Amino acid sequence: EMKQLKAEIEDLKSKRDHEMAQAKIDRLHTELENSKVLAERKVVVIEREMNEAKGSMNAEIEKLRKEVATAKESCDTFKTVIERDLTEKQDSQEKIDRLEKENEWLKSKNSKKSKPNAYEEYVK
Repeated sequence: EMKQLKAEIEDLKSKRDHEMAQAKIDRLHTELENSKVLAERKVVVIEREMNEAKGSMNAEIEKLRKEVATAKESCDTFKTVIERDLTEKQDSQEKIDRLEKENEWLKSKNSKKSKPNAYEEYVK
């Protein structure tokens, strides 16, 4: 009878240990499922934040592209104005040079004319 009681006690201990182990396994499984759900939620949040950041970054890139295009247009316009002003300055300088040469020519022509004689000076 003692052996039978000991066997029953061992059987009960074994069942209790098995139930405790099963309860621990169930609790760990529940914790694992909860962790999995939390991780999936975090993944969704992170993906949404990444998409928002990507959209924001793309918008910023587009804004910068427009600013660069505007700056390039301004530079091109400024370059055109400078080139036009330079051309006008060169044209003006050429005109000045031509007029100075003409003036020198006229001066030399006038100096070559015979000087009036004393009678012409007297008449004047």
